[in-house]
Amino acid sequence: MSRFGSASRSFFRKGELVLVLRRPIVVTHKTKGKFVPKWEGPFIIEQVYDGGAYQLIDHQGLHPMPPINGRYLKKYFA
Repeated sequence: MSRFGSASRSFFRKGELVLVLRRPIVVTHKTKGKFVPKWEGPFIIEQVYDGGAYQLIDHQGLHPMPPINGRYLKKYFA
């Protein structure tokens, strides 16, 4: 069973560029529909935590984000 579950999981290393899935926590206004980008970024992985969490900073290295779970990230290809 475990070999099937781990096949889709991806791991990132420090310094890689990733995109973050946009997730509205509270919707206070009408959404703009299906043409709004679902991913934002790129961000740089600053630190890797145990359990699949990552500390990100923006691509200029100025603004850190709170730690985020790896399931909301995908690799950015430039």
